[in-house]
Amino acid sequence: MFARVQQEGFELNALYDELKQGAQSASPGNTGAMVTFTGLVRDFNQDGNIEGIELEHYPGMTENALLLLVEQATERFSLTNA
Repeated sequence: MFARVQQEGFELNALYDELKQGAQSASPGNTGAMVTFTGLVRDFNQDGNIEGIELEHYPGMTENALLLLVEQATERFSLTNA
């Protein structure tokens, strides 16, 4: 179980492989599904083109909040890993 926020880019396939390896090692032969979401920002809105987006957060607080959500989901839905 982990949560990660990073500024650096990442390779989607490498991240998927990391998640898969973690799922299989946490519960060998018992992983029924792995779900990921990747989104894109539209380059338009009512006011014209989007030139960029910015996300501001407090690193320690953000990771702690994400871990809490992971723990709650793991308990609520009987997940083997998240």
